[in-house]
Amino acid sequence: MPIKRVHSAPDPANRAPKPLPMATLFGRRWETQFDEPQLSSDAGLAALIGSGIGDGLISKLADCVDDPRKGAIHSNEQLLRQRIFQILGGYYDANDSDLLRDDIVMRTAAGKELEEGGLASQPTISRIEGRVSKKDLLRMAQALFEDYLDSRS
Repeated sequence: MPIKRVHSAPDPANRAPKPLPMATLFGRRWETQFDEPQLSSDAGLAALIGSGIGDGLISKLADCVDDPRKGAIHSNEQLLRQRIFQILGGYYDANDSDLLRDDIVMRTAAGKELEEGGLASQPTISRIEGRVSKKDLLRMAQALFEDYLDSRS
């Protein structure tokens, strides 16, 4: 599914567009405003990201993966968040990483500030997928189990 970039045209009357109110979701009021030059077609992901669902779990899972890299540009957590939200957005192939490097919603999902540069490329995403060891997977399974138990107490 290709990314659709939409750029809003300036208002001829030089007025800011009015916000469009939306429903309350996860206890938060949402509204849209069409005055941003960098837009994404992944608005559903924006709502999911804004809800904060899974934030703590993704951090715990990222801590389970050994990182032998020195001077890495992208943290394990950023890489994992990028890959998870790409999959949630329907971008199952790691090759989509190259297309999504500058997507504002994906950057927000990965926790990247605008001034930090683009997201990870396809080779970087593929390397983290290949770097996860059996020991890392066992630690991740334990973290998932502990998160489940915590949710039940």
